[in-house]
Amino acid sequence: MSAQAACLCLADQAWRPYHARYIRQTRVRLAPPTPHFVQLVLQNPAPGQPPSTHVLDGGRVRIGRRDDNEIVLDGATVSRTHAVLEFKDGEVWACNLSKNGTVLFRNNIEQKIHRRALEDGDELVIGGHRFLFETTLLGGLEIGDDSAPFDEDNTFVRQVDESVLTSKSGIQAILEEAEADEKGRGLQQIGAEDLARLREDSRKLRTVQRLDVQLAHQASLVDLLGRVLELVLDAMPGDRACALLVNPETGEPSPQALRYTSPKAKQLGEELEISGAIVSRAIRESAAIHASAGETGTMARMGLTDVLVVPFIIEERVAGALYVDRYLVSLEDLPTRALDMLETVAAQTSLYISQFLLLERVKCAEQERAHLERCFAPDVVRYLQEAGKDELVAQECIATILFSDIVGFTTWAERVGSAREVADNLNEYFGLMTDVVEEVGGIVDKFIGDGLMADFGVPRSNGPAEDARNALRAALRMLQELEALNQDRSPEEQIQIRIGINTGEVVAGMMGSAKRPEYSVLGDPVNTASRIEGLAGENTILIGRATWELTNDCEEFAFEDLGKRSVKGREEQVHVHRLTASGHEESPRSPTA
Repeated sequence: MSAQAACLCLADQAWRPYHARYIRQTRVRLAPPTPHFVQLVLQNPAPGQPPSTHVLDGGRVRIGRRDDNEIVLDGATVSRTHAVLEFKDGEVWACNLSKNGTVLFRNNIEQKIHRRALEDGDELVIGGHRFLFETTLLGGLEIGDDSAPFDEDNTFVRQVDESVLTSKSGIQAILEEAEADEKGRGLQQIGAEDLARLREDSRKLRTVQRLDVQLAHQASLVDLLGRVLELVLDAMPGDRACALLVNPETGEPSPQALRYTSPKAKQLGEELEISGAIVSRAIRESAAIHASAGETGTMARMGLTDVLVVPFIIEERVAGALYVDRYLVSLEDLPTRALDMLETVAAQTSLYISQFLLLERVKCAEQERAHLERCFAPDVVRYLQEAGKDELVAQECIATILFSDIVGFTTWAERVGSAREVADNLNEYFGLMTDVVEEVGGIVDKFIGDGLMADFGVPRSNGPAEDARNALRAALRMLQELEALNQDRSPEEQIQIRIGINTGEVVAGMMGSAKRPEYSVLGDPVNTASRIEGLAGENTILIGRATWELTNDCEEFAFEDLGKRSVKGREEQVHVHRLTASGHEESPRSPTA
C-alpha cells in the first residue's frame, strides 16, 4: 500500500481559531502544482454525527446526489450533479450546475454564484449542506537540510523502547515515578514555584493519559491524528507540531499535518523550516531526540530554540515521526518529562494507526473482491486472489470469444409490452445465460443492449483447445436453456437468439478509467466473433475457422462447412462453420447468409 493510501494525514473535526486550519487526508498535490492543500468540511452533519472532511485532490470534484459523484449528498434540494470544483492555476473554482443554486458566504456576505474562485474561510451552501472551505500551506512547509550539523552538546538522544511505550500503562508509570520523586523530596524541599510547575506537569500528563479514551472514539484516521496533534500542543508549550510520514517507495519523510498554537506562531512558523537533520536522525536511529539551540549553530540560525522528535513505529518499522518545535521567545519551560510524554503519545498513536491501516487493507480487499465478483464466477475470484493482481494486467493471450443477441429484438420488445416488462424478461434471460457461461468456465465480459459477450480462456486458461470446446458447450447449453425458458412463454414473448464464436490472440486485462475499470478483451478476433454472430440465423451457432480447427476432432460436436462469407468491416472473407450438438443432431434453423 502506498504512503498516499496507507499513511493518511491529520485533520481536525472541531475547528479552533488558534490552531492551523484543516489538513489534507492524503498527500496528493493539486493540479497544477501548488503549495496549498485544500478541503471541504461539512459544518452541519446529521444529528449525532461529527463534522466530516472531504479532501480535494485535484482535477474536477463533482458534488451531488448521484452515487458516482466524488462528494455524495442527500436531500430533496440536492441535484444529481449540483456543483463542480475545478483546480486552475493554483486556485479552486466553484461552479454551480443546479437550478436550485449554490450559495457562497464570504465575510458573512451571502451571494449566489455561477462560477467563483474560493478563498480560505469561504462557506458553500449546497442543497442545505454547509461546507467550510479551508487551505493550508502544508505543501509549502519545507524540511531543512538533513545533513546540516546541530549542537550535539545540547542534544539528548535515546533509543525508543517500543515494548514499554506501547504498554497502555506507559503514562501511568511516568506519573507514579514523578509522584514518588515528589514525595521523596518532601514539600518542604520544594519551592512554591517548583511545586506549581510539578503539579502543572502532572495535570498535563494526566491529560495525555486519557489519550486512549479520546482516540478510541474517533471515526477515522483523520480524526484520530488530528486529536493527537491538538492534545500534544495542549499538553506542552510548543509553537508548532507536525506529523511526518515516510514514503515507503523513496524512504523520505514528508510533512503530512501541521498545527500551531497561536496566530503569531503560525505567521512566523510558515517561514521556518523543519529541522531535517534531527528528523532524519530520529527516523534513521529509531530514536527520541530533544535538541536545544546553543548561542550559535544550525538551530540558532534557523530560529528554533527547542526541537523534540519521536518516531512512529509500526510493525517494528519506522513509519514517520511526531515533531514539536519552539521558536517564540518568553515561553514557559518545557515540562520535565516532555520527551517521555511525547514518546508515549507517539507509541500509542502508532498502535491506532496500525489498526486503522489494517482496517483499510481489509476494506480494500473487500472492495476488490466485490469488484471481481461482478466480473467473474466465485472459483475464478478465488483463483485471482491466490494468483495475485498480475493476472489482471493487460497481456496478450489466446482466447475464444462468444457473442449472442436476440433476433428481432425491437419487434419482440413491442410485443412484450412496457419497458418494465422488457427489462424483467431480459434480466431473467441474461441470468440463465450467465449461469451457463460460468458453469463451463467462461466469464461474461459485458452485456450490450440485448446482446451478451463472453470470454473463454481468460483470465484462467485450460489450454486453447479446451477453452474453445467450453465455448461451444456453452453455446449449445444456451440454446437448451432458451428452449426450456420459451416453453413457459406465449409465442409473442418467446426469445430467439443467434450466436457467433471465434478464437485468436487478444489483449486481456483491466481496462477503462481509474474510477471504473472493467476486465475485458480487445483484438481483431473479438471483432470477427461479433461479425460472425451477425451472419447467424435464429437459434443458430456459427464459429470461425480457428475455433473449428481446435475442436473438430471432438466427438461431441458436429459441423457444417459454410465456406467463406463476407462480413461488414473486413475486406477478407471469413470462413465459417455451423455447429450442431453431434453428428446425429441438427440445429433448429438453417443459417442465413
